[in-house]
This record gives sequence, structure tokens and C-alpha cells, in this order.
Amino acid sequence: MRNLVLRIMGAGAIFLGLTLSAGAQTDDHLKCYKIKDPLKLKGVVDLDGVQFGLEAGCKVGKAQLFCVPVTKNVQEAFNKKTSIDPLPIFGPAIKTDSICYPIKCQKPQIPPTTVTDQFGSRTIEFKKAFMLCTPAFKGVPPPIPCENSDFPTCAGECADATLECLPQFNADGTPGKCDCQPPPTPCALSANGVCGGDCPVATDICQWDQVAQICDCGPTLGKCTDSLFPTCSGPCPLGQICTNLPGSDLCDCQDQTQLSCSDTKFPQCNGPCPTGQACTVIPGTIDCNCQDVSTNCANTTFPMCAGPCPLGQVCKNLQGSDACDCQPESQFTCNAGTGFPECNGTCPQGEACLPDIDPLSPGVCGCAPAGFDCGSNNLPPPVCGGLCAPDQFCDVDTVTGLCRCTQ
Repeated sequence: MRNLVLRIMGAGAIFLGLTLSAGAQTDDHLKCYKIKDPLKLKGVVDLDGVQFGLEAGCKVGKAQLFCVPVTKNVQEAFNKKTSIDPLPIFGPAIKTDSICYPIKCQKPQIPPTTVTDQFGSRTIEFKKAFMLCTPAFKGVPPPIPCENSDFPTCAGECADATLECLPQFNADGTPGKCDCQPPPTPCALSANGVCGGDCPVATDICQWDQVAQICDCGPTLGKCTDSLFPTCSGPCPLGQICTNLPGSDLCDCQDQTQLSCSDTKFPQCNGPCPTGQACTVIPGTIDCNCQDVSTNCANTTFPMCAGPCPLGQVCKNLQGSDACDCQPESQFTCNAGTGFPECNGTCPQGEACLPDIDPLSPGVCGCAPAGFDCGSNNLPPPVCGGLCAPDQFCDVDTVTGLCRCTQ
């Protein structure tokens, strides 16, 4: 091959790269110029490729060549004295310039390989790699292509201005890559009353949130009919909610406008009520009914805390405050979590939470046998305490001076 003669149109320079059939005009060649680079580079790199694998610890030196894409038209070519007819071999167009650096790597273990280019087929032997060419740009580099940008910010550029660079997730919801895609359609209610749109997480769906009363992205829910009261859940058409069927533990989507409050059960009290009333739980039960909003627990203040609360909760003042709210019975004790006259905390079995059972601590709730009645702990002067009817208090009778239940 020493006598191979090439005459290439254009300025004289070193020729590297792929070849193309005669007459074709595609920039699939690289023409490389010797350069003087002020950057005195010294470095070590690992080079990995599909064809020859990893070559680690290669030393890199100061740049020697600047290569640009060109087309080529072969005027004549010879192998010694034998004329060469160019073969129809071509490659993809090269779109970027390159700067080439000398490298020193370990000698690779690559067997002789048969290759073919425009000038024929032959078997070549591999020696050490000696040049590494990197992409380069004249002036300011162009924006990063979308597919090469960092996930999940995906700030790259799309060739098609109508597309956006967006993060794409795998089917199992794990991070994927950046890709140019049509702009996402927000999850929202369509004109025909159906939730639709794109969700950022692949495993989520755009569905009706019956609590917030909006379309929102969330995990795929099972069918409403697959659940049982009191955990009725699942997507329903707009205007319907997933709740228990009247008199049953079975759940189904039901029209809110046709659903009666008394048909539902806590914790899914819902249904229309007259103005000034709300569908809420009947105290001490799991049944729901329309009740005056003014009697809601949160609308009252100590010592008149009153109003319906869910089963297992009581309407009582918040510790350190006169405000009332429904609170789980299991979270407070009689003498620590309640306030006179609303003694309603937890006590040992067989005892009740009563006011003023300790004469030395008037106005404090405590646990006492359930039969502990008003007046049984009289001491001079009388300090009244004990059990009375719900609407009465154990207090001193102004006439007799003894303890008795009074309004």
C-alpha cells in the first residue's frame, strides 16, 4: 500500500475517515489540519467501545490536529501500478468538527481483521492506538441535544421546535432518559366531564379525586366494587362517589345527587342536607345523619363542648385551650386529658371518669367506681363530687348545705 496514489480535490491535507462511492456528495470524510494549540494538555483517560472493549489508563498529550467534515471526489487511485475502481462504500454524514490528541495506550489484543472501504478489501493488523479525536465547535458551542442532557432536568434542545425536552420514565416508574416529546396535556376535566391528561410518573393515572373534587394524578386504584366498607375506595365517574350501599358493607359508585345522608356510614358520611346542616356521624354510632352545623364539636367552646364525633372519639377541649374538637378517647386519660365538668377520659375497667372525686383537688377529673354518686364524699366543709345525670352537676345545696345533683 506504500505506492497507493490519491489525488483529492481541495487543499492538500491529511485524510482520515469513512469513504463514499465516487460522485456522491456527503460530508462523511474528515480532513485534518496540523495545528498549534496553546493548551498544553496532559491527562489520563479510559477509553471504552463496543468493538474493542475497554482500554484503561491511556495518556493524552497536546492536540495536534483539527479535523473538519468534507466530501471527496476521486480523480484516480492506484495500488502500485494497478488502477483502482472505487467501491460504493459510504457512511453517515459527519456533523461536527474534531480535535485530535496523541494518546499512549497498552497494546490491544485485537486479531487481524478484514476491512473494506472505497479502495477495496484487505486484512489489517492492529498496533497501538495513537490518536483520540473529540467533538469540537468553532466559536460558542451549540445547545446540548435533548437526548444528551442530564436527567431529570432535561434542559437540552429539540430539533423540532414543536417538541419539548422531557424526562421519560420506564414502565415501572424508574428513571429513564431525556427525549423530545409533544408538550404534555395537563391532567384536567375535559369538556365532556371526563378526567384526562398526562401524568409525570408512568404508573400514575389522571383520575377524579372525590375528596378534593378535582382531576389529579395518582396511583392506579382498584375498582370501587372491589372494596368493602369502611374502606370504600376506587375511581368513580364525575358526580359519583365510592361509598357503601345502604344497609350493606358492599361498595359501589353512587350518584351524589341521589344519595341520602342517612344511607351512608362513618367514615364516609356524605349526602345532601338542608341549609345550615351537615352530613355527619351520629354520636356513639357509625350511622350518619343531617345535623345542625352549629352543633358541630369544633363550633363549641369549653366548658360547653358538644357535638357529634366519629365512633371512638369524644368532643372535648384541646389541652391548654378553650377550643373544642373531636379527639380519640384512647389518646387521653381521665385525670390528664380532660377538663371539669367534661370528664370523659379513659379509666380502668369497672370505673368511670367523674368530677371532684378528690376533695383536696376540686375541679379535677378522676377515676372512681361507677357507683360513686353525688354526696358520698362529703367532708366538712363539704366538697361535692360524684356521678350525676348528664345534664346535672354535683354541687352544694344552698338550703341543706349537703351535696346534691343540681341543674
